[in-house]
Amino acid sequence: MGSPKSAKPNQRAQTAGPLRLLVLCALIALAACSPPKDDLKQFVREAEKVTPHPIEPLAEAPPNVPYTYDAFNLPDPFRPRKIEPAKMAAGGGLQPDFNRRKEPLEAFPLEQLKIVGTIQKDNQRYVIVRVEKTLYQVTKGNLIGDKFGRITDITPSEIRITEIVQDSGGDWMERQSILPLGNLSEPQVVVPLHIERLVPILFATNRKKSGINQPDKYFLDQEADARGGDPVTLGRVVVRVPSKHVQGALEQPGWIRITLEKLQPSMLLDAMNAAKFTAENPDLHFTFAYQIEELTPADFRKDLKKLLSASESRSALVFIHGYANSFKEAAYRTAQLSFDLRQDGYDCVPLLYSWPSDAGGINYVSAKDRIESAGKHLAVFLSRLVDATGVGVVHIIAHSMGAAVLVEALKGLGTSKLVLKRDGRLLPKFNQIILAAPDIRAADFKDLIFPAIASHHQVTNYASSNDYALRLSKKANGEPRAGDTSVGPVEVQGVETIDASAVNADPLGHSYFAESSAMIRDLRQLLRDRAKPEARGLWPVRRANWTYWEFRNQ
Repeated sequence: MGSPKSAKPNQRAQTAGPLRLLVLCALIALAACSPPKDDLKQFVREAEKVTPHPIEPLAEAPPNVPYTYDAFNLPDPFRPRKIEPAKMAAGGGLQPDFNRRKEPLEAFPLEQLKIVGTIQKDNQRYVIVRVEKTLYQVTKGNLIGDKFGRITDITPSEIRITEIVQDSGGDWMERQSILPLGNLSEPQVVVPLHIERLVPILFATNRKKSGINQPDKYFLDQEADARGGDPVTLGRVVVRVPSKHVQGALEQPGWIRITLEKLQPSMLLDAMNAAKFTAENPDLHFTFAYQIEELTPADFRKDLKKLLSASESRSALVFIHGYANSFKEAAYRTAQLSFDLRQDGYDCVPLLYSWPSDAGGINYVSAKDRIESAGKHLAVFLSRLVDATGVGVVHIIAHSMGAAVLVEALKGLGTSKLVLKRDGRLLPKFNQIILAAPDIRAADFKDLIFPAIASHHQVTNYASSNDYALRLSKKANGEPRAGDTSVGPVEVQGVETIDASAVNADPLGHSYFAESSAMIRDLRQLLRDRAKPEARGLWPVRRANWTYWEFRNQ
């Protein structure tokens, strides 16, 4: 046997023969499959005889315009943004002021704003900005857009804005933007930004949110689900008072109908898109100045303290509306009452507690069923207000069925939680507690209001014999109401009762507390000066062991 090395050459020789044979067969096959070259030559000769067609020249290529990519400094949508004021303050440098009061046009992105005209007044140029159907008059220095923009220059054709945005690293930087001048196709009412006619309102509500980001549709007439956390929403809304406002009036457009509670726009006709007598006009009607802003408890507390510090009275006024009020109507009434008191010299900070009260005005019983739940949430809200502001700073006005919500809150708090011990004395936590046309069972009134009396609060009950809404309530409930004096005032020791039958009011006589100039004047003297009835010009009516007061010649 030979070795492996001596066997390899023989193996190569045995393999090479068959391989050469296979290659030779392949070449023979390829030659057999190739087309004859004579046919190809004949085709070329025939093609050369054909007259060639002219070929159109290629179109000239457009010049190359380089594109400058300038988005390196824009925020990265896939990175979290640093918006916490505490973190930004620690880093120093440029940053927005998150604590200042926003101007109306800051609620809208620049894309939604349109410049439709310019005005020259007193050597200063103004521009007219349209948002939907409302026009605003602004000038250099006004804040605009949702990116902390400030108008830095105005030309005949555009306005220039400096915005504060975040770069890709989350740091704040300035960005220059321009709004070009558009065309004013449909002249509208121009609403100058008169700050004195904008009423900021802090609110709390246990209404369910609709998911629609429009102030008049933001809340439904349903209770918020408590299973999802805190059912009470805190926030801020700003109401614009019309320039042609008349004291005591709550100017609104549309069809009017009578409900058990009040005169109000017809929601049924609105739902049917029935034509209104006139469209909402900021010069004639109450309107929302901009979007609703929800607040955390900490931001609510901070905002309240800031408003109180800017107020001469250093006091807040909580309004609790009655039956058949939407959130919109309640906010407008709060703004109207606050604005009219301000015109008479009392600049309280307005707050609103709103509850689902059957805004359609068709189910009085269902609204009554919601009073207990609303009262529980109100009790928590009032306690937090006192904690944030201090004793004796907060006044309360509860209207109609809202008075029933308030007494539920007072009952839930109890006497011990309505007073604070200081220097060995027990002080009432609230300043004035005012019941305006209370829709409360007269026979229960004393027991219901007892916690406020026992805690030494100043309680005032405004009632009237011309309150036809409470007469209807009396028929619906089968018993007299505490705000109805048609059979005489309800006698309760410790409650200052005022018969307001003589004051002028709406045809139902139920909203006189906010619609009569005499009532507004009396409220101002009570809230601001804590004046006694005789000092306010009211007439005493003496009974055996009790005295009540009344308006005369109003």
